[in-house]
Amino acid sequence: MNKFLFSLFFFISTIGSASALGGEVKVGAILPLNGTISSYGRDCLLGIKMAIDEVNAKEEKISFIVKDNYGEENETISKFKELVDEGVNLIIGPIISSNVIAIAPYTERFNIPMIVPSATSPVVTKASKLIFRLCYTDEFQGEAIARFIHHIIGKRMPAILIDESQIYSIGLAKSFKKYVEKLGLQVVAEEYYNSTVFDFKPQLLAIMEKKPDCIFVPGYYQEASVIINQARGLGIDIPFLGGDGWDSPRLLNYTGRVTGTNFYCVHFYSKDPGVATFRNNYIDRFVLEPTSFSALGYDGIKLIDYLELKDTTPTAIIQALSEVSNFKGITGILDFTKGRDPRKNVLIVRMEDGILSLEQKIDPGI
Repeated sequence: MNKFLFSLFFFISTIGSASALGGEVKVGAILPLNGTISSYGRDCLLGIKMAIDEVNAKEEKISFIVKDNYGEENETISKFKELVDEGVNLIIGPIISSNVIAIAPYTERFNIPMIVPSATSPVVTKASKLIFRLCYTDEFQGEAIARFIHHIIGKRMPAILIDESQIYSIGLAKSFKKYVEKLGLQVVAEEYYNSTVFDFKPQLLAIMEKKPDCIFVPGYYQEASVIINQARGLGIDIPFLGGDGWDSPRLLNYTGRVTGTNFYCVHFYSKDPGVATFRNNYIDRFVLEPTSFSALGYDGIKLIDYLELKDTTPTAIIQALSEVSNFKGITGILDFTKGRDPRKNVLIVRMEDGILSLEQKIDPGI
């Protein structure tokens, strides 16, 4: 076990008992700390940890319990029930849409509100009236990518490569296609893969027969990195585009430096001057660059602090969350008075031969 993992697991094993002694709001979290999407959960947990310590340094008001769901639906249900038995008032997480949807009915059954950091499927908040989302949805993310390829990089004939095993991938592909067609463009090819198989060359070759000018891959960073590498190996040099599922430092670790030009969505860009204080504090503490998941986890705790709760029962927390109108987080402004889905900018990052830079901010108001 490397030094970072040892430190992370030491934190997991101690934070519940250390924070709970004087806390007023008992917060639980369900995060993937092991498994294929563990980097999302670990980054989110570090953001949560930093925010809790900042809040409790002023006044001990948040206690915390974290459960590892491995990114799996059955584990998510089990960990939700454990947190209910342990008396939490509120849950942060899970990370991905399929996990959130799996426990949505239980939130209403047990009257437990959830602050969801990064689950982007539109179904998430429709599945339970007690779920409050911190991130933009796939509906707007798909629209933003469609607008970006048309208006910013001048593409007209995209193809889509979809993970048929993931709700996230299917939903984001559907949104992207809808807005591509609204813009008068044509999706020239759609191919499917399963994330358990890592040979994408047949799908890539089938796509290229249709002569697209870019390829949208609404999947996770593990598959995206392999797809890009295999495509470049086949001599395919058109841009690849992705959603927020690409957002992990491991994307560059896996792709290496010879990536060509690609673009993907993020909720937070760490080198934006407006988040410099957060970034510097995070790096000083963890010796790591913060990601969208770090920032969203941090915002989740800061939102709880912002509520200034006098009554910490779940019912009171639900009411307080529904009245949030101008919470300024690291990832943008939250307003839940018009619904439980915020309207935030989509940030689009350019990945050019292993170098990342902020390419565009897409405003939902436009």
